Amino acid sequence: MPSKTLIIDGAETSQIRYSTGWSFLPGNDNEYLHTVSHTTTQGAQFTFGFNGTSVIVYGSLSVRDEGFATLPNTSYVLDGGLPVLFHGNPSANDDHRYQQVFYSSPPLPYGSHSLVGTCVDEGGKVWIDYLVVEVPDNLPANTTVSKSHALHARSAPPIAEILCGVLGGLLFFTATLAFYLWYRRCPMIDTKSLASGTQSTEAADEPSLAPSSMPTRNDVLVCAESHKSPMPQRYV
Repeated sequence: MPSKTLIIDGAETSQIRYSTGWSFLPGNDNEYLHTVSHTTTQGAQFTFGFNGTSVIVYGSLSVRDEGFATLPNTSYVLDGGLPVLFHGNPSANDDHRYQQVFYSSPPLPYGSHSLVGTCVDEGGKVWIDYLVVEVPDNLPANTTVSKSHALHARSAPPIAEILCGVLGGLLFFTATLAFYLWYRRCPMIDTKSLASGTQSTEAADEPSLAPSSMPTRNDVLVCAESHKSPMPQRYV
């Protein structure tokens, strides 16, 4: 089944609950996010709750310290089951060994799980670097996946996302084509007719002076004659 890998830093106290006896120190370039969780207290524990199908604990080995070997003897209990012990693998050639698998769970049904790690030996230096959780790639939309500093996809993009993208593109193309055809079929406006109609309207609004209503020359003369004063008569 396609899956995703969630990496949780060991110093992420919002997701990993630590008991007393732990300290959080700067790591080096070989440790994830340059941080590390550390304890030498027997019985010190951490509890990690997760939703996934497997979990792996990675840590660092401090093989030699002041001339003698210190092994990170730890135990791990998954979902209240039997403890699984880890004793480390010392090497006379290396002072430190990084990104070592302290615990790896068997395949689990997807759901809520809990892992408890415990320091078994007093004085044994335990360095927890990070944890890895596998989750299915095709989770339901309403599923909440715990936060992590890194999310690495190990499969191709889901088919559903590809189909949604293709269908969205086809829908946009269809809508654009329909709008274009509708625009081409709309009746075009005759700009000449519109211009002539405007001129006619403007002409109709102006007062018209018909030739028949203009006064003629005879009318002017008659009007002038009618306004002449009568000439005085001469009496003999």
